[in-house]
Amino acid sequence: MQCQNATVTVDLWSPATSDDVEWLSVLAEARPTLDDLDSRMTAFTWREVLHPAYWIEDDEVVREVTWAEVARAHGSDVHSAAHFNALVGLHVNDFENGFDDPSGVWNWPPEQGTLPLRQHEALLSVLRAHTDATDGVCGVWAGWASAHRLTETPGAPRREVTQREVVFFRSPLDAFAASVDEVAYQAANVMFPLDHRWIVITDCDDWLTYIGAEAEIVTALEHADAFEVRGPTPRR
Repeated sequence: MQCQNATVTVDLWSPATSDDVEWLSVLAEARPTLDDLDSRMTAFTWREVLHPAYWIEDDEVVREVTWAEVARAHGSDVHSAAHFNALVGLHVNDFENGFDDPSGVWNWPPEQGTLPLRQHEALLSVLRAHTDATDGVCGVWAGWASAHRLTETPGAPRREVTQREVVFFRSPLDAFAASVDEVAYQAANVMFPLDHRWIVITDCDDWLTYIGAEAEIVTALEHADAFEVRGPTPRR
């Protein structure tokens, strides 16, 4: 699948300070789940943005496919499973290089570890409207082989976030969409403005992105139509 890449680069990034990332210490041992994130950073309301699956033809994306569409094709709903592999009842090895789904709804899985560029830019557009800060902090998982030149930057602080080692950089909010990979699009794994009104976390192995934010920001996210937002599983 051909991937669009960002027009902005990490050239505007510089090492963050230890003070910039101290507030993240409560997430060091957190599991990447809504319940655990909510229990550790309680000032925020938490939601998931579900990375889209795709319908691909001739190595080109014909359209993005929501989890809701996939779930309906399988006779369920988006709350029936925490992760995409469980939603479709398959092991990741069965579909990571494409899959001829009998439903005819999707044939390429969501991207792990990043939203696609279009949706990431749309998400940031909503979030930037809800902060007075012009700068923030981006964190990159230390294990990205394709980002080693960035993650080995001298002086950049390292912290554990959801049990992953992350390297942190100061960045203008306008450069938050920069790709840490020069070939395929790869967003930063952690992002927040300096006024801490919201935070974005994407685990390197996840098909979804976690957003922690003030309630009014979450409402704005839920009313956006450029990406798919999921809340906690309804109590039955």
